[in-house]
Order: sequence, then C-alpha cells, then structure tokens
Amino acid sequence: MPRSQVAAVSTKKSSRCAETRRINLSPRRGGREAFPSNHVSTTKYRLWNIVPMNLFEQFHRAANVWFLVVSTFQMLPLKLSPTSEYATLLPLCCVLFVTFCKDAYEDYRRWKDDCRVNSQMCELIDPGSGGSWDPVKKIRWSDVAVGDFIRLNRDDPVPADVLMVCSSQAEGVVFVDSAQLDGETSLKPKTAPNAIMHMIQNLNSHDIEGHVEVELPNEVVQSFAGTLYLKGHPRGSPLELQNIVLRGSTIRNTAWALGLVVYTGEDTKMVRNSNRHMSPKRSQVEALGCHNVTAELSSNAAASAAIRAISFTGESSIGAVQSRWVWPEIDDIKDNPYLSFLTFMIGYNNLIPISLYMTTDLVRAAQAFLMERGLVSL
Repeated sequence: MPRSQVAAVSTKKSSRCAETRRINLSPRRGGREAFPSNHVSTTKYRLWNIVPMNLFEQFHRAANVWFLVVSTFQMLPLKLSPTSEYATLLPLCCVLFVTFCKDAYEDYRRWKDDCRVNSQMCELIDPGSGGSWDPVKKIRWSDVAVGDFIRLNRDDPVPADVLMVCSSQAEGVVFVDSAQLDGETSLKPKTAPNAIMHMIQNLNSHDIEGHVEVELPNEVVQSFAGTLYLKGHPRGSPLELQNIVLRGSTIRNTAWALGLVVYTGEDTKMVRNSNRHMSPKRSQVEALGCHNVTAELSSNAAASAAIRAISFTGESSIGAVQSRWVWPEIDDIKDNPYLSFLTFMIGYNNLIPISLYMTTDLVRAAQAFLMERGLVSL
C-alpha cells in the first residue's frame, strides 16, 4: 500500500478514536482516572462562594440595583436625601438577607438529596472473585466507575448509563421504567448484544477479551451509537439505543441483569440534561416585575426632571411656590439642578416596593411547600 494511503488510513483511524470512548472489557479496576466520578452534585453554591454568588444573582434584579444606588446617595455627606440616611439601606439589607436565607436553605436541601443519591448501594462484580460472575460486593453509587460490571436486580434504580450484557431472560431482554427521563409510563425492552451475552454465559470474566467504542457523552436521550469488539470475532457488533439503560431508569419485571458502565456522573445523559437548566431561572412574574420597575424608574426620572424645571423657572415667570419642604431656605443644593434632580429621585424611590422580589420569592416557596404535601393542586 502506498505511504499516502497508509497515512490517510492512520489519520482516519485516529480521528475516529478521538470521537469515541474506548472501554476495555475487564472487571479489573484501575487505569480509569480519565473518566469523571459517578458522584453527582446539583447544588449551586459552595461554602466559600455562597455569599458573593448569591449577592451577584440578587443584584441582577433591577430594583435591588436601584435601591443600592439610592442608599449610596443617601449615605453621601451632601444631604441629598429628604429622609434618614438609613431609610433605604436597612430595608434593603433585610430583603437581601431573607432572600439569602431562602436560597441557602433550598441549596441545603439539594445537598441532602445529593448525599442520599450518592450513598445508595449497588452490586459490583468483584474483580478479585477469580473470574466468576456470581460473587458481588456492595459499593456506593459514587464509587461506580466506567468499565465496571454491575448487577441490577428487580426494581433497582440504575446508577449510571449502562450497556446491557446479560440478563435472567433467555434472550437477554431487560424491561426498564424510564418515566423519570421521558415521562413515558410504559416499560421499554432493552436487549444485550448476542455475542457478549453468549460469552458471559459460557466464560469467566477474566477470559473475556475485547473492548467497546461508544460515542462521546452527549445529552441526546433518544440516541446512542457504539461498536463492540470481541476477541475471536473478526467484525465488530453495532450497539444501538436498545442496548443501553440510562441513569434514572428502573429495572422492572426482570430478576437480574448484568451491565457494563459506559458513562458516569456528569457524562450521563440525565445529568447533562439537568446541567443545561442549572442557570438562574427567571419566572414570567419576575420578568414582568423587572419591566415594570424599569418603566417606573423612567417615569420617576421624567417627573423629577419636570418638577425641578418648574421649581427652577417658576419663581420668576409663573410665581410658583418654592419647594421649601425639600431644602432649607438657604442651601447650595437647590441652586444645583443636577443635585436637586437626584433629591427628587430619592424622594420618589418609595413608589417602587423594596420587598417586591422578596414577596414573590416567599409566595413561590410557600406554594411549592404546599404542593409537595398535596395541600394544593396546580
């Protein structure tokens, strides 16, 4: 074969390997550090970043930014505020603190759920069993690794994305409940590839040689592709969606099933789909409130500018009464149109309710609490 063709074949093979994941068919653990752990975390914060991250999220709201600006101007030694220096700062701090406590409690509940899920037990085919498929040992879900052979019994939840290799059914069929993934309540049949199922039924685990090449992790639940290569078989066996059982599924109507772990933790399809929606969500009520706050700020600015213009020009032309309720009789601020404009804006800031977002958050939390306990319905 010419060198150019050899180079082309080599390049094609290397690019194919770069687009797939190779997993050796061996029950011996070790050498799999390149794959992510099966430990899953759905929390938003850590102890060292909960305060700055939560404040950053809260100040994405227009009203909180506005009240922070008002508080800053009220604290300046220019006597711009017609009210107390702390009239806005103290309520703002209370609102931020209450929202922080609510978010921290919700994240704490997510952490407890993560601990419960990661501490669940599953059965691992013991690598030190001398090649037998029967002895198993209990391990936590968080300790499951890519390339492990695990045994799933009836009604067991699936800890990772698993390639079925054998089952108690004669044809290697496994019935799976995937309602948590796609909402479908009907059971789905999954099958083990015939080649590896026959080898497992006739050989010890140490006698099976080969590897699996699967597609790189992705979030598409209705798609899976791969190839199974076994020693003694000249051609690889294609793998399809019906050969894999995803994390979040449950084994039904099947006494037991053996599976090869191909994706763990952040690589599983369920977790990857969950991570797509972990960015801070904004409800329609909050979006509407943000638009109303922006409109109210614009109207306040227009009203403040109009009142300042009337008070500045009305003394000589219209004879309007000066706004002595705002400033003392002798004050440099009333002669400065820009500072007096800020004073009017600060005076009108109470038109925007400072507890707007906190109230909606607490109402939403109360509704979720009641719905969890079945006291109200959607």
